[in-house]
Amino acid sequence: MAEYVSLKEASRRFGYEVSTIRRWLKEQRVDGLKGPTANSPWKVSVDSLEQLLREGASAGRTGTPTAGTGGGPLPELLRSWSDTIDARLSAREPRSLTDRQRAEAAQALLELEGWLSDLSRELDAG
Repeated sequence: MAEYVSLKEASRRFGYEVSTIRRWLKEQRVDGLKGPTANSPWKVSVDSLEQLLREGASAGRTGTPTAGTGGGPLPELLRSWSDTIDARLSAREPRSLTDRQRAEAAQALLELEGWLSDLSRELDAG
């Protein structure tokens, strides 16, 4: 049976903004369910979201992605993350951050550094 999760849960699992996942639902790029009433929240199909990510969706990515959450082979994921970071640095985005956002970004970079170090050790151990 197909797994459906809330948009918030999908955002947490896959690292995309809720608004991006909602847009993909409206564009029918992913499957979703709404009900039983008109005011019920959307649920998104995990399988269709994983398929979209394997096919290369990247707009709307948030935070630091986690390994093993779909999106294609690891080299492709790392390349897309690198491209995203390069684009944001080129756009001078870091200069427009508040002090709080800078602190959060610094913490995220420390976490990413640890994750990349672990990944590097795993790849070397092959």
